[in-house]
Amino acid sequence: CAPTHPLANEPAPQRADRLQPHTQVVLSERATRTEDIGVISPRTWRVTHLGLKIELLLAGVGWGSAPLTMITEHLERGELVRLEPAPWADGRHDVQLHTVVRADRPLGPAGSWLRQRFSAQD
Repeated sequence: CAPTHPLANEPAPQRADRLQPHTQVVLSERATRTEDIGVISPRTWRVTHLGLKIELLLAGVGWGSAPLTMITEHLERGELVRLEPAPWADGRHDVQLHTVVRADRPLGPAGSWLRQRFSAQD
């Protein structure tokens, strides 16, 4: 979240009951049947572009997660504050992945390698 956001001064780990009153910026697909992963607050702003999500976080609109590789510089410059939500304490966001392969066109070496790596994750 932005350093001006009320959660920026909340001691870590931030409990769910302290996060819920604040707007959570959530990356969401356009499909209506997508599962909410990591959503804690009933108050959400949903966006379909990660860059927009980060801009909203920088503007102080709400709080949310983002890939560390995309926000490291913002954290280092003090433009964002890293939160540690207690519900995410294990550091995992499990995402279900599906691979769809054409029956008439087998995967090449790279596709086979990627599918094997996805299958190996637990």
